[in-house]
Amino acid sequence: MPDDSFEGRVAQLSERRRLLLERLRQQRQGPGRPAAIRPRPSGVDRVPLSQAQEQLWFLAQLAPDEPTYNLVQASYLVGPLDLVALRRALDEVVRRHEALRTVIESTDDTAYQVVCSPGPAALEVDDVSVLPAIERRHAALLLLQDHEVHRPFDLASGPLFRARLVRLGPTEHALALAVHHSTADGWSMGLIIRELSTLYAAYRSGTAADLPAPALQFADFAAWQRRQLRADAMERHLRYWQDRLVDLPTLDLPTDRSRPAATSFRGALLEQPIDRTLHTAVQAMAKETGASSFMVLVAAFGATLARYTGQEDLAIGTAFSGRGGRNWRRWWVSSPTWACCGSTPPATRPSPPWSTGHGTPASGRGSTRMRRSSGSCSGSPRCATPAAIRCSRWRCRC
Repeated sequence: MPDDSFEGRVAQLSERRRLLLERLRQQRQGPGRPAAIRPRPSGVDRVPLSQAQEQLWFLAQLAPDEPTYNLVQASYLVGPLDLVALRRALDEVVRRHEALRTVIESTDDTAYQVVCSPGPAALEVDDVSVLPAIERRHAALLLLQDHEVHRPFDLASGPLFRARLVRLGPTEHALALAVHHSTADGWSMGLIIRELSTLYAAYRSGTAADLPAPALQFADFAAWQRRQLRADAMERHLRYWQDRLVDLPTLDLPTDRSRPAATSFRGALLEQPIDRTLHTAVQAMAKETGASSFMVLVAAFGATLARYTGQEDLAIGTAFSGRGGRNWRRWWVSSPTWACCGSTPPATRPSPPWSTGHGTPASGRGSTRMRRSSGSCSGSPRCATPAAIRCSRWRCRC
């Protein structure tokens, strides 16, 4: 006789649906999930790494001299600069956020983060104002590239946050803030810039900065995440993703050169603006299918890859911020987290989810499946396992 109790019905669900149900139950608890994170006891400065930090630490052991995970934010400053106020503002940002004064140490192949005491921020000052005016900007750019963009961080000795100011003239400066990705992400860099601007203006004018003290530090989040990922829960999540990504194929693009045996980290950025007509069409399709513009564009990217490769099983990687709730958006998160944002259509489907079977995109079909899958597996830090979540999966029978 079937068990009609709630627990019995849940037990009959597929593993994917049980994970989705667990996530929905957590979300219905309102602010319960963020509230479960508590500041760690005072004096506890040795904390386990978050999963994202652990992944980056592991990669750093493989290539310690690579600056691949340097995040650099450069600004061009015009007007009189108060260097004393700038130093004070940087020192205060470092004091406020423990992540900027954290190093990663290891014992017996186990890595952990150590929060250092507050101290002066690492600010270097260069001066290229003696050069001819036409050469100054290029010289400043070379300085920032050589000393910040291309200079790797030592995760064990630190500091993992540094600043460099280049003086081009009495009222012209370039400021670069560099941080290792284990310490901050793009969202956090925006937080640094906003706080630095507020503090600099306050110190320069002799007023108090209106900045509330951080309620939590990143180390508090890392400790909470480790508690959440109990052995049984971790095993369940890993098993789900291992099954989903089993036999992940290698993308076979018809390029003009063979795939290298080792990653070179050399690359380039190609910007292709989207005109207003196409932008409007993308938004319309997103609205029609209940998806986001991002999902529509990734579906189009999948269609392009399918056309060029002729493959019926594609993997597309993307990243997300790791801030699942509204309150999390004010938090400091180092999160190079990978999310699954695609889907696995039924094996009996006669054609790719983005195709009508005649080489033309099916209106909204791919983005609809993107939306369904994204709703079930992205946005949850508990599901973000560095070893497993790296890509979305599109499978079809062509």
